[in-house]
Amino acid sequence: MKKKIYISGMHSGQNPCSGLGIARCLRKAFPNITLVGVDHWQGSSGLHDASIDEVLMLPSWKQIDDDRHVSHVRALLDEGHLWISSLDMEVYWLSEKLGPHRNLLAPGGSALELTAKPAVKAIEQLDFLVPDFISASLPDSEIHSFLRHNSWQCWLKSPYHDAKRISSWGEFERSRDLMSRSWKTSNLFVQRHVVGNEESIAFAAHQGELLAAIQMQKRQLTPEGK
Repeated sequence: MKKKIYISGMHSGQNPCSGLGIARCLRKAFPNITLVGVDHWQGSSGLHDASIDEVLMLPSWKQIDDDRHVSHVRALLDEGHLWISSLDMEVYWLSEKLGPHRNLLAPGGSALELTAKPAVKAIEQLDFLVPDFISASLPDSEIHSFLRHNSWQCWLKSPYHDAKRISSWGEFERSRDLMSRSWKTSNLFVQRHVVGNEESIAFAAHQGELLAAIQMQKRQLTPEGK
């Protein structure tokens, strides 16, 4: 049986996942490998890219049966196929529900704990600062005071991804309600906006060994604030 690489998160819109970029890189490096694009929405643009050989469509996260999906993914991994996740929420889900597996190319629980928002331990260990933040579950009076203190220049964020720019109390209340229902969590936080250039260091590592790294600078701002 020919081994396959499953890559989840294939949408490439204004708020893209990295699945398409991963697939194109792998196709250049390994022209004859079989790549399977995985997503929860048939409109994900990357599923139609020439680098993808097959498509695996899954139900939306709201409809996923945890036990059945875990069994499905584990069976693929046990057969020798690889799974690369580029969905933040799925990475956490895989760590919690599936655990470590030699064919699952995703960060484990210890790595996720170091990078959990908002108090990112890994950043503090690298001697960087984390912008001021406050839990969105605190009394409204404390949140209102935090927003005023920061001149209403803040972001409402989820523990995974998604962020809404906040410039008024009404906007905060609407965004908190929508985000809580969307992510099914009250673990949201408000963080001070920082003016400056957005830069990232993307890297690849395997079993604790750094394989490669590259600096990336973000030069455009989308309507979503990305």
